[in-house]
Amino acid sequence: MPHAISNLPNRLTYLFLGGNFISGSIPHDIGNLESLQTFKVEQSLLTGELPTSLGMLSRLGRLQLQSNMMPGEIPPSLGNLSMIAELYLYNNSFKGTIPSTLGNCSYLLYLGLDYNMLHGSIRQELMEARSLVSLNVSYNNLTGDLPRERGLRVGFPVAECLTMVLELGLRCCEELPS
Repeated sequence: MPHAISNLPNRLTYLFLGGNFISGSIPHDIGNLESLQTFKVEQSLLTGELPTSLGMLSRLGRLQLQSNMMPGEIPPSLGNLSMIAELYLYNNSFKGTIPSTLGNCSYLLYLGLDYNMLHGSIRQELMEARSLVSLNVSYNNLTGDLPRERGLRVGFPVAECLTMVLELGLRCCEELPS
């Protein structure tokens, strides 16, 4: 991805580059695009790690980077995205754990992390995203029990804290649910 993208005008609100087979990585100073509300580069050839500066995009409501080849860990700085409603990082090569800071995203409705190499458990902090209506973490290496607190039942003891969830994808996780 050209580094010049981060030098586009600050008033830019929508950046859609999906399906163009763009390669390389997202520029580390992408956080300079202060007005950005939607950033979509899905179904391309991105291979670099997610820059932590994405967490500086305080107006970002939609981040769609699915179906790339992005490695590394999901940066905890994404928990600073106070306006994020849609976060799609599925079908990449992310590893590590799901950042607990995503629970700070109080407007988060859709979280797609499926088809990665994430491990560990779904932490209680993630369940603090009370607006969540769709959580898909299937086809990862997650283990353990889902945190319980309030609300949801789907035929097995599952996250009672997800009162608003309408969709929950857990296919092929190691030991979830127990």
